[in-house]
This record gives sequence, structure tokens and C-alpha cells, in this order.
Amino acid sequence: MHIQTPPKSESNFYNYKQFFSIVLQGVVDSDLKFIAVEVGAYGKESDGGICSRSDTKSYFEENVMGLPDLAPLPDSPASASFPYFLIGDAAYHLNPFLITLFSGPMTQQRQILYNCRHSRVRKCIECALAFWQQN
Repeated sequence: MHIQTPPKSESNFYNYKQFFSIVLQGVVDSDLKFIAVEVGAYGKESDGGICSRSDTKSYFEENVMGLPDLAPLPDSPASASFPYFLIGDAAYHLNPFLITLFSGPMTQQRQILYNCRHSRVRKCIECALAFWQQN
């Protein structure tokens, strides 16, 4: 989000896109409702670095958000339980609770399909954040 240059901020809020900004990160549930929002990191910081030390990360790891227990996906064997996880773009670090896009050359059709579906899901929060920013 573009901001006016804060007094005495030096270059902390100056990002790689050549303007001053603060970082807003959010988590949206499967019903497209915000369940967590963090605002205020310096614009010069990377999304991955911000996420790695965020309250949202620790809330997710410690299940402070009250996520349901592991459960099978629809039409899957009862013995195949899956955890809940966050989806992030390539700026985030892959870890047990956050999945990212396949990077590099796509050699298999399933990698391409995965990236398309991953991006479609991620687009929901990007649209919600853009709407919030305009209002």
C-alpha cells in the first residue's frame, strides 16, 4: 500500500518498486472471510521474512485460531487425513504450514495445473486486499 513518507523513516519504508509503503498481510478462510490481518511492517522487508516472524505464523503453528482437526478430503480414503495450511506466493518460504508455487521450468502437466489452481486461490485474497485499499 502506498503511503506518504513518514518523518525520520530514512529508507525503512522504501520498497524495491521505488515508492514508500507499509506491508499488509492477511489470511482468508475457505469462505473468503479474513481470519487474520497484520499491518505495519516496513515496505523494504520481504514478505517471507515478515511472515517468518509474524504473530499469524505462531498462531497457526500453535493452533490459536482454533482450526479443526485433521480430516479426509471429500472422496478420499478415511485413512488419508490432511492438515490445514496457508498458501503463499514465491516470496514466502516453504514450510509445514505454508505451501507455495512450483518454481523454475514446469516439466510436468500436474505442476502447471497445480500452479494455476494455487494462483486462483491466492487471487481471492489479493482481490480482497485491493478492495480494502480502495475503500
